[in-house]
Amino acid sequence: MKKLEFASHPANLGLVRNCVRQFLQDRGFPNRQVDLMVLGIDEACTNIIRHAYHLAEDKLITLALESHPKGVRFRLRDYGEQAEAAKVQGRPLDHVRPGGLGLHLIHHAFDQVDYQRRRQGTMLVLTKFAPENLLMSSQVTKQRRRRTGERAGPESQSSSHRNSTEPKR
Repeated sequence: MKKLEFASHPANLGLVRNCVRQFLQDRGFPNRQVDLMVLGIDEACTNIIRHAYHLAEDKLITLALESHPKGVRFRLRDYGEQAEAAKVQGRPLDHVRPGGLGLHLIHHAFDQVDYQRRRQGTMLVLTKFAPENLLMSSQVTKQRRRRTGERAGPESQSSSHRNSTEPKR
């Protein structure tokens, strides 16, 4: 598992997008799915900055990037104001106007979207199941490693990663 902790400054979102993109590419997801998931994570972070933190630029956001046997999972945590469950929905798609499409995009990019209210803030859990051919190639690689005694590379080992650049304040 990798973990990023960053301030709610919009300038930090570029680093988040790059980390998510690299994480997904290392796991062999197709480019179109990588692009959609990166955009979905970016939109979720933007929603936290805008709605949970009311544009405050110095609040904590945590993103955990996890691999699991059937795909990937992202856990996005904030400690800000919680949205009412009834308000966590996108606007109707037939209403033509700017804004309000981010939740539709998130639901389109991920197979499971789960908002978990915490005592303080919210945990958003986003899960994407890998395509069948990707799962099979991953299983073949694991079997080959077991037979040859080869160790997994650093990109597949568990690690905790704190954002190495100083967050914008």
